[in-house]
Amino acid sequence: MNGIKLGLFAVFLGTALVGCGSDTLDWDNARISGGKIYSGKDNKPFSGYVTNAPMKTLINGPETDLLGLHFRNVEPANRQETLPTPSLICDVGASEGLRDGKIACRSNSGLVRLEGEFNKGLASGKWTIYDSKGRLSLSAAFNDGKFDGRLEIYNPSGQGKLLSQGYKKGTLDGTDDRWQGNGTQVFSTVWNNGKENGLHREWWDYGKLKMEVTFIDGKQDGLATFFNDDNSVSRTVAPFQGEYARITRYNSTGETELYDLDRSGIQHPVVPSRKSNNIQNIATAGDCSDQWMNAYREEMGEEAMVRHDQIAEWEQWCAEGKTP
Repeated sequence: MNGIKLGLFAVFLGTALVGCGSDTLDWDNARISGGKIYSGKDNKPFSGYVTNAPMKTLINGPETDLLGLHFRNVEPANRQETLPTPSLICDVGASEGLRDGKIACRSNSGLVRLEGEFNKGLASGKWTIYDSKGRLSLSAAFNDGKFDGRLEIYNPSGQGKLLSQGYKKGTLDGTDDRWQGNGTQVFSTVWNNGKENGLHREWWDYGKLKMEVTFIDGKQDGLATFFNDDNSVSRTVAPFQGEYARITRYNSTGETELYDLDRSGIQHPVVPSRKSNNIQNIATAGDCSDQWMNAYREEMGEEAMVRHDQIAEWEQWCAEGKTP
């Protein structure tokens, strides 16, 4: 595999030289000014082929996001297969001082670890990262410096993927699936023009379903449901209504506890009320009593007086699960 990659690099070098002209500039004799590459003291931006440039110098635009995604996904699976950016040396085409044409970055042994292409200084076309054995580690595509198409990061084990995302002009669009190094899927959703639009699911590291919720045009639709290891429901979270979202927790006996979640992330227990005989009465929903009051006034009129004992009765009904 290494021999194949080294051979491809030689072909790449010859092709790039033909495309960019015969001028070749070693990085030791290059300088950057105003974001453009120059040869020595030459005042005219360089056009031709730049060799032996540090990767961290050439990869400095939106394409750095590609390196970040690769590291964040590969490092937990196998740190040895992350890209050794500081030690990689690159060759790239240039036109009027801008990166233009193919780029290839190699290790000290000559193994190509990254290939891509620029168009007038912007990442364009297919970009590929290889692991230390020459196997495909990442595949992506750019259009005018933005992700466009599928982005795939492959498991260093050689089995399956770690990440599979769709993009359209730099915005998430399409399915989004993520896995751990052991092959366990931990995330799945669907994007439409940067907004979640479909079933969102998450799994625990050991493979059990953690939660699921549906989104429509970026907004929660229905309950978000969280699960125990035996697939029973541990809690549900309703969409926000005004300032609060209702959380319902289920314990092992089937009893429920209610909380109101505010937009800062703080959970407020639903306060129990007491009847005059001191018997505790727990309401089953924060707006349940209000529903009874609204129903009462629809029947008796908006000006109807509501007595204290009537409110206590409604609270008792709410505790029993009764609604208007």
